[in-house]
Amino acid sequence: MEDNAKKLQELGYSNERVEQVLSQTSTLEEAISILEGSSSSNTAPDLNSNTPPQPETQPNLVNEPFHRIEMEEVTGALDMSEDPPPYDEIDKDPPTHVPVGLVSVPEETERGPEGQEGTQEAFEFPVSNLYELEGRCFIDNWSIPYKKTESLGILLQASTRLALEGKADENEHCKRFVDRAMHDCLDKLMTSNAVHRWDNNIQEGISDMLELFLEFTAAKLQTSKVNTNIKTLQLLADVFRPDSPYHHKNRSQRYNKAHWDELLKGKPYAASPHFTLKKDPCGVLVDTMNHFGYKGGFDVIRDRLIHTEDLQLEDLNALLQPLSRPIDYFESNLFKEYFKQPMTTTIRYLGDLNNETLKRKEVGCFSECINALKIIVNKFWSQDDLYTIDQIRFDITLKMIQVSHFNSKMNGLIEVIKLIDEAQGTYSSLTHTHTRSSVTTVKLIEWLTTNKVLSIALEGNLHHNQYCDKLKKIVEFIGNRLTTEEITTIWNLQEDQNQVLVDNIHSLLSAATGKLTAYQMDHLFQLIQKSWDSDPSDRNHERLLKLIGKIAKDDKMGKVANKVLELLWELAHSLTLSNEMLEEALEAHSAILSDSYFIKEQTRRQYIAKCLEDIKKGTWVTPAFQQLHKIIEGFVKRSAHKQARVVITELQKTYELIRITTNSLSSYHKAIMKSVGKDKLEGDTPVENGRYKYSQCIEAHLKLMHYILTDGALYLPKMRAEEVWDALASPESCHADRELCYEWFHNGLGDLEMDTQTYMFQHKVLKINPRTLTTNGYRCLRVFFEHANQNDKRLKRTAASTIIDKFELMGLDYLWQAALEVQGQDIADLLITNILQVSYQHLSARLKKDLGVIHKNFVTDCVTKLDHAIGQLEVASKKSPKKEKEDPAETRRLCIQVIDRILQLLFRYVTHTEENQSYVRTQPPHGSTFQGHPMVLFVSCEQPKKDFPLECHNNETLGSLRKRIARSLNSIPDRIQILANEKPLIDMRDKKVIQQLGLEDEQLLIVKVSNFHTYPVRHETPGMEENKGIGDQARASFALEQENNLPSIQLTSDRKFYTKLYSLVKLGQTKVTNRVLNLLKILPSDPTILSALNIFYSDEEVEQDQKTAILTQLFDCKANSAFQIFYNLEVLSAMLMPINGIDERALGFKKSFIKVGGLNVVITVLQQDSIAIDVDYEVRQGCYSMSLQLARYLLCNKTSIVNLTRTQSIVEQVEKESTQPTEENEGEPEGEREKENGDIEMKELIFSPTEDIQEKEPDVGPSVEQDNLTQIEEEIVKSATESITNEDFKAILFCLSRVTWAAAAGKLQLAATKGDQDMLKPNTCLEEIYVSAKDSALVQESLELLVAILKLRPLLLGDYNLIISYYITGWIVYIPLQHTVTTCLL
Repeated sequence: MEDNAKKLQELGYSNERVEQVLSQTSTLEEAISILEGSSSSNTAPDLNSNTPPQPETQPNLVNEPFHRIEMEEVTGALDMSEDPPPYDEIDKDPPTHVPVGLVSVPEETERGPEGQEGTQEAFEFPVSNLYELEGRCFIDNWSIPYKKTESLGILLQASTRLALEGKADENEHCKRFVDRAMHDCLDKLMTSNAVHRWDNNIQEGISDMLELFLEFTAAKLQTSKVNTNIKTLQLLADVFRPDSPYHHKNRSQRYNKAHWDELLKGKPYAASPHFTLKKDPCGVLVDTMNHFGYKGGFDVIRDRLIHTEDLQLEDLNALLQPLSRPIDYFESNLFKEYFKQPMTTTIRYLGDLNNETLKRKEVGCFSECINALKIIVNKFWSQDDLYTIDQIRFDITLKMIQVSHFNSKMNGLIEVIKLIDEAQGTYSSLTHTHTRSSVTTVKLIEWLTTNKVLSIALEGNLHHNQYCDKLKKIVEFIGNRLTTEEITTIWNLQEDQNQVLVDNIHSLLSAATGKLTAYQMDHLFQLIQKSWDSDPSDRNHERLLKLIGKIAKDDKMGKVANKVLELLWELAHSLTLSNEMLEEALEAHSAILSDSYFIKEQTRRQYIAKCLEDIKKGTWVTPAFQQLHKIIEGFVKRSAHKQARVVITELQKTYELIRITTNSLSSYHKAIMKSVGKDKLEGDTPVENGRYKYSQCIEAHLKLMHYILTDGALYLPKMRAEEVWDALASPESCHADRELCYEWFHNGLGDLEMDTQTYMFQHKVLKINPRTLTTNGYRCLRVFFEHANQNDKRLKRTAASTIIDKFELMGLDYLWQAALEVQGQDIADLLITNILQVSYQHLSARLKKDLGVIHKNFVTDCVTKLDHAIGQLEVASKKSPKKEKEDPAETRRLCIQVIDRILQLLFRYVTHTEENQSYVRTQPPHGSTFQGHPMVLFVSCEQPKKDFPLECHNNETLGSLRKRIARSLNSIPDRIQILANEKPLIDMRDKKVIQQLGLEDEQLLIVKVSNFHTYPVRHETPGMEENKGIGDQARASFALEQENNLPSIQLTSDRKFYTKLYSLVKLGQTKVTNRVLNLLKILPSDPTILSALNIFYSDEEVEQDQKTAILTQLFDCKANSAFQIFYNLEVLSAMLMPINGIDERALGFKKSFIKVGGLNVVITVLQQDSIAIDVDYEVRQGCYSMSLQLARYLLCNKTSIVNLTRTQSIVEQVEKESTQPTEENEGEPEGEREKENGDIEMKELIFSPTEDIQEKEPDVGPSVEQDNLTQIEEEIVKSATESITNEDFKAILFCLSRVTWAAAAGKLQLAATKGDQDMLKPNTCLEEIYVSAKDSALVQESLELLVAILKLRPLLLGDYNLIISYYITGWIVYIPLQHTVTTCLL
C-alpha cells in the first residue's frame, strides 16, 4: 500500500486524493483509472484493421511481459479510463484527474531563422502519457495515437522542450521514450502495410507526428553530441527514405512551394524533381525535408561534417545517411554550395583513417559510409571525385586487411566481397541513382593482383570458418588469374597444421578449381599426388580424398570432373592405400559418376569397361566388382527416362556381365584353392595382398549377379547356375563357400526358370552330403523341394502353407536321409517337421480318405529303417578298425543317431495324429494307465475369486484336471478355460497327459469360468429306447475300427516291437533311453506283460507256483535290466492302482499279489545291490519312485501322497480362512476346530481318481458296497503287515534310509554303492547345491513310508537308533530339503 501511494505521489497526485482512492481499491491500476477519469475520443491507426481506425473509447492496455521489462516502477498493468488531457491545456490549473506538477507548454515550439526559442516554463515529463503509449504500442493489436493532443504528440513536444534545454539525455523517462516508444511508433506509422488503408486525416496526422519528430531531432542535434544521437539519426534516415510505404502512399502529392519559399526566403532545401526526370513528386517527403531544414537540422549536420575532429566513423555514417537517402529530392544548386565543404572534409577524414580506428568494431560501417558518400558525390559532383572515393575505398580496404587484427581483417574481406559484387553487377552502392558502379572487374582484379591482397589475407586467421568463407569468394573471383606460385603458397600453408585449418585451405582450393585452367589444374593435381606419395598415412590420404571430392563437388562447369575421376582411379589402384581409404576413394569415384551432371554416358561406360578389364586380369577383383556394382546402380539412376530393367538388359547384352561374373567366380575360386590349399581355405582367408577376406570377394560376385538378375528381370541360364554351384558347393569347397552358395540360391530362386529349378534340385541340391547339411543348406533344400514339386504339380503352395496332391514327392527320400543323418539336432527337428507335414499334416482331403493306409505306410517305413539301423549297428560292432576304410566308431555313432531320430519321428507322428481323438480307447496309452510323479499345480481364478493348490501326477490327463478344477469352482468342465504360460489349453487336448503338455511342478494355471454353455437338445421320439442299444453298438464298432487304424496300434500289432525297444535301451545311450521311455508312454502297455500279470486276478491255489514264477520272471533284478524292471513296475501299478479308481477286481489282484510275496518283490528293488551303479539316472529314479509308490500302497493302503510341505504353505498364504467362532462350533474347543478345518482343507488337496462330475451321483453317505471294499482292503493290508517279521521291517528301514539319503544328496547312485562309512557321510549333501524335483519327491515318499512303518512297529524305534544317529543329522542339518524332511519327521 505504501509503495503504491509513493508511486502515485511521484506522478503528481495530492496526498489527500491518493489516500482517498487507495481506501477504495488496493491495486495501482484501478487507482490510476479512478484518478484519470473518463477516456478521450481521439483516434489511432490499427495495423490489423481492414477499415480506417475509429475513435477509441478505451485504449489498449499493457498486460504482457512488457510491464516486467520496461515499467519497473509499476507492479501491474495500467487500466486508465481516459487518455491524458491535450498538451496545450496543461498550463491551466490542473484538475483533480490530471497529474499535479505539469505546467503549460505552447502548442508549437518554433525556432526562427535566428535560432531563438520561445518562452518556456519549467515542467515535468508526462509519464502517464508514456505508460499509456507503451500500453498501446508494444502489443500485437497495436493502436498508435497520431494527433498532437494525444500521447505521442505530447511526448514528442515534451521531449523537444527537454532537448532545447539540453536535458533530454538526463531525464530517464524522456530517454526511455526516445530509445523505444518513439522509434517503434514512427516505424509502424511509416512502414506498416496498413498505411495504404488509412484515410487522409490519418495521413495528415502522421505528417504532424513527423514534423514533431523533426523538431525534436533538430533540437537534440543542437544540444548534444552525435554519438548520443546515432539511433535518432538512423530513424531520421528512415523518415527520409522515398520508398517507404508512407511516402509511396503519398508519392503523387505536390509540395507547398509557396509556403517554403516564403519561410526559407526562396531557398528551399528540397524540391520535387522536374517532370522530365520521370520521378514522383513526393510532396510530403519534400515538405518533411524542408521542415527539418527550417528547424535548423541540416545546419547542424553541415556543421558536424565540417568539424570532424570529435567524430567517430559510426558518427560520420549516421550523419551521411539522412543526406544520401533522399538525394534525388535535394535542391541541386543549394546542396552543391551548402555541402561542398562538408563533403571535402568527409573525404579527407576517410582518407586519414589510421590503424587504431580500423581495429575498432565500428569500422564495419565503413562500407555504408563510403556508399552514402558515393551516392552524394555521384549526384552532384564530377566522376573524378567519385574515382577519388573509390581510391580511398581501395586504400582503406587494403589497410584493414594489412592490420594484424581479426576484426579489421574480417571487415576488410567483407569490403572486398562487396567490391567483387559491385564489379560483377550483383550489388551496387548506387542503386538509388540507377548508375553503373565505377568499380569494374578489370580495375578490381588489377588492384587485387598489384597489391597481393590474397597473399596478405592468407597470412593468418585461416582457422576461422567465416574468414575462410570470405577468402573463398576472393579466390573464386580471381580464378584463372592465380599463378602457380600462389597455388603452391596456398597449398604449403597446410603443412604441420591442425585439421580445421587444413580443411579450410582445401575448401579455398576446391572453390577455385571451377575457374582454373587446365595447366593450373594439372599443377594442383601434381601437388596432391606429391603429398599422397610423400605422406602415406591414412590421415593424410583421408584429407586428400576429401579435397578431391570437394573439387569435384564444387565444379559447376564440368571442367575437372574427368580429371578427378582419373586421379581417383589411379589412387585406388595404389598398393599402399589402406582398405578404409580405398573405400573412400571408390565411394567418391562412384558418387561423381552417378551424381555429376557433367559426366556423360560414354565416361560411365568407359569405367565399366575398366572394371571388367581388372576382373579379367584377376588382380584387382574385389574392388572392381564392388565398383562395377555401384557404377551400374548410378547408370540406372541417371537414366531416368528408361526403366531399370531396360538399362541393365542393354548393359548385359553389351558387356555379357553374367558370363564374366560366373567365369570370374570359377577361376578365382580355383586360383585361391591352388595358392592356399584345399584344406586351408576358409572364409576369412586373406586374399589380394591381404586387403580382403576370401568370403568378401565371393560376396562381391554374388551380390552383383543378384542385382543384375533381380533389377534387370533376367533369368540365370542353366549353364551359369551349374557353374556357380560347382564353384561353391562342390565337395572340395570350404564351409564358407557352401554357406554363401546355399543362401544365394535360396534368395534368388526366382531368378531361375522352372526347368532350371527342377534340374538344379535333382542334379545338384539332392547331391549335398546330408550329414554336413547346415541351416542355410536346409533353407535352400526346402525352397528347391517346394518349387520343384510345385513345377511338377505334385503340391500346391498357398500363402499359408502347402497342400500335397501326390504321395510320390520328388526328393522325399533325401528328406528322410537328411533327417536321420544330419548332425545338427535343430536342423533335424526342422526336417522331421517337414516329413510329418508331407506325410500327414499337409495331405489334401483326397489323400486323407484312407488314414489307416497312411499310418501303416509311415509306421512300416520307420520300422524298416529302424531294423536297418540296428543291423548296421551290429555289423559295425563286429568290424575291426584296421580292416575297414570307415571308422567303426563313427559308423556306430551314426547308427545310434539314426535310431534316435526314428524314435523321435515315431513319437511326434503318433502324438500329432492321436492327440485329437475323442472316443474312449480299449487300449489306452501306457502313460495314462498309472500314477506318475506327484506334483502340485497352483490354480488362480478371478471370477469367482479363488486360489488353491491342486495335487496331481504327471500322467494325469488335461481332461481330468479340467473336471477337478470345475468341481472346486462348483461349475462344469465345459465352462472351464485353462491358460498356462499365457497360452490356452483347449479342450481338444484333454486326452494329453500333463508331461506331454509341458507343465512343470508348482506351475501357475490361470482359470476362467465362461458364462456361456450350450447343452445338446434331446428330442424324445417313439422307439428311441429300442434304437439306443443299436446306436451304442454302432458307435462302439466305429470307435474300435478307428482305434485299430491308429499308428500306435499298428506299430504294436507286432509284439516283437516291444522287445526291440527294450533292446535299444541296452545300448547305454541316455538320449535313446529317454526316447524309448517317451515312446512307450504313448503306446499301449506291453500285452505280454499284461497277460502275464492277469493271472493275479485269480486266487486259485493251484496257480500259486505259477504266480511266483511270473514274479521272478518279471521282477528279478538279476535276470532283467533296470529299464525292464521300471516298465514292469509301471504296468504293475496300473493293475494294482487303476487310474480310474480301485474296485473289487483290483483288490483281488492286490490280495493275490501279496499272498505270493509281491511286497518283498517291490522292496527288493530298493535294496543296495538290486540296481547296478551305472544304470541311467532317470531309469533309477523311475524304479525307486514306482517301488516306493507300490510299497506305500501295499503297506499303508495309500494310493498317493499328500504334499504337506508345499501345499500347506500355499494354503496358509493364499486360502487362509477366518477362524472366528460361529454359532455351530461356538462350544467346540479351539484345537478341535483347527483340526477339523485342517482335515477339510487337506481332503480337498488329496488327489482324487478321474471321475466325471456330470455323472457323479449326490453324496448321500457311504454305500454298503464301498464299506465292504474298504473293509476288505484293510484286512488285506493288515494280514500283509502282520506276516512281516521285525527283521524284514528292519531291512526295509535300512533300504529306505539309503534311498532317502542318496535322493537328498541328488546322487541316487549312492544307494547302490558299497561301504556305508566311506560313501554315506553326512556332509555328502553339501556337494550338491541343487536337488531336482523328482529327487525331492523321492525324499518325501521314502520318509513318509519310513515314518509309517515306525508307526506300525513302534518297538523298532529302539533298534533304529543307530540309523537315526547316523542319518538324522544329515537329513535335518545338511540337505537342502530341510523343511520337507523336518515336516515329514514331525
